[in-house]
Amino acid sequence: MIAAFHGLHNHQVDIVTTSEVLAVPQCRQLEGFYETLGLTVSHNFNNPDGYKSDICYGHYWTSSGRTAR
Repeated sequence: MIAAFHGLHNHQVDIVTTSEVLAVPQCRQLEGFYETLGLTVSHNFNNPDGYKSDICYGHYWTSSGRTAR
């Protein structure tokens, strides 16, 4: 819910998981919640466009991409 708060205040949010496999189901599980608030959500697991969303789920190793951009 903190991610939604920051997303609603025009901040891009990276949610970092401990496993690449967790990023996709966690993203899909809360997709409806974020869309209800008008936020976009995606993951960066084999998905370079995931960084274009307001909320991006990913593994700590691959989540460093938005920081570098």
